[in-house]
Amino acid sequence: MLETTAFGLSVIVSGAIFIGLMFWLWSKRNLTLQRKGQITLFLLVGLTGVIYASFAFALISFDNASYSSEGRNLGNTDYDQMISSARQAGYIVEGPMYIDSDLFEASGIWSPGVSQVRAYLGDSFWVSSLNYYFPDGISMEAKFGNGTTIITFYNETWQDPSFRHFETEHLPDDEVMTELFRTMFGISDAAAQTYLVRLKENIESEESATVIVTHPPDFNSTYTDMKSRSDAFSFTETTGSGSIRQLFYEDDRIAGSINYILQNSRVIHRQNGNDYIIQADPKGGVNLHVRLTTEKEIPEEDYRSVFRKMFSDLGLDSDEVDNFEFEYSPSQW
Repeated sequence: MLETTAFGLSVIVSGAIFIGLMFWLWSKRNLTLQRKGQITLFLLVGLTGVIYASFAFALISFDNASYSSEGRNLGNTDYDQMISSARQAGYIVEGPMYIDSDLFEASGIWSPGVSQVRAYLGDSFWVSSLNYYFPDGISMEAKFGNGTTIITFYNETWQDPSFRHFETEHLPDDEVMTELFRTMFGISDAAAQTYLVRLKENIESEESATVIVTHPPDFNSTYTDMKSRSDAFSFTETTGSGSIRQLFYEDDRIAGSINYILQNSRVIHRQNGNDYIIQADPKGGVNLHVRLTTEKEIPEEDYRSVFRKMFSDLGLDSDEVDNFEFEYSPSQW
């Protein structure tokens, strides 16, 4: 954001000035050490004041009143053409982003090798997590990070979400668990059993059914395994951020799910000091947001009118704006 960038710049400039003054001060031979120390202390207090004031200004500027929508899916939209039209119309385009991160900071694994997924999602997507759901009310979540995978088991029959109610006997059979680790990470039986032992030890010592796996995940193998456990699958609809979920069914029961992250872009129009933001993803998801910087509130018809104009410029149906519900969030300052 511009406010945080300005804050960082002010800190760098203030720090550089302070260092320069320190070199100048301590090179003066006609000043006593006591006098130099007093001046140094004074300058430090001044530097602290500048940084604090800059931070307060950035915080106040960042914490603005806003209008936000929950997002909708508009069906088939030409994402690339929409972004091209936005640039031609003179709007600011930020992205592509993956949720709120760029391509190199996004958490998860990029797995373009599964043709069925690519056919629906395209080439640019991340796998952020996946879940297995066992018939006896036990589920497993795998969250992919940078070089590690966090495996967590849950007992869905308990209302309390804490892990203290999960016990070792809630786990599936050792043979099922070993095969699951082998499938997900392409590891040997011995390595799979090692992770199973660690998982059980965590339950006994920390009352938590969690283990961290450092082997890289084998998504293709896992996807094939999930398909073999199910007889149908479907994708949920996106709402602008690019988050989408693939559900696998076995006899109308959800047997597994995979959470993907698609790219999204923000189209921004600045008018009268306020930012009108359209967040869109390639699967038709659109979210609307108004960030107020000069006013505390504006009439609903005014911001809807701006969005109708933006929709028209982007090649979207402007009447769709009327289907978005907005919620007002006042500034905390």
